[in-house]
Amino acid sequence: RWINKKGYVMILAKGHPRALGGKYVREHQLVMEKHLGRYLTKEEVVHHKGVHFPIGSMENKQDNSLENLQLCKNSSEHTKLHHKLGTLKRNK
Repeated sequence: RWINKKGYVMILAKGHPRALGGKYVREHQLVMEKHLGRYLTKEEVVHHKGVHFPIGSMENKQDNSLENLQLCKNSSEHTKLHHKLGTLKRNK
């Protein structure tokens, strides 16, 4: 278990379909998969709601409680959610 540069908790899960470098998966994805009883599809994105900490903060990305997670069917839905919340970071 470790925290990557973007603030996500990484869990050792060798052989997992989403394992980065064949070894580690973001914890929030594993939590959602356990809740669903299946692997996430390639299109699905797990969103951190910001229940206990501000959206985008390092602390929020480490709050992987189910109440802080929301399943989006794809990246477009996830982006629209951030637009609606006013939390989309824009590159300048």
